[in-house]
Amino acid sequence: MRAAFEMLKTFNTQDAMDNRKFAVNKLPIPVLTIECDKSMGGALQTQVKIVATNVTSVMLSDTVHWLVEQRPAETKTALKTFFAN
Repeated sequence: MRAAFEMLKTFNTQDAMDNRKFAVNKLPIPVLTIECDKSMGGALQTQVKIVATNVTSVMLSDTVHWLVEQRPAETKTALKTFFAN
């Protein structure tokens, strides 16, 4: 936890400015988001659509944080479907 918090402390105003500059040219590649309804609730999809044009989003129900452990079959299906297209 300490290492993760230290990493987060390194983000600064310059990072925000850089991210805005990079977002001008959106990613043209397909991007998949898989998120938990009880923790992210659509925030990840919203964030990714800022930087990518071809976004597929999957929201897994009754999940909090560990989607692979809580919904392994649904996660696997989402990945297989995304990579099959």
